[in-house]
Amino acid sequence: MLQNSPDPLKVLYFMIKLLFEDLSKACLFSNRLEYNKYNF
Repeated sequence: MLQNSPDPLKVLYFMIKLLFEDLSKACLFSNRLEYNKYNF
């Protein structure tokens, strides 16, 4: 077994974590756009 090879589960977890961070940022951004639209 290679010691320096990344654990697939850790890689998967990291990618999912990044994806959810991106999704939450996108949701925040779109919510802010909606908020601004109704404020004007």
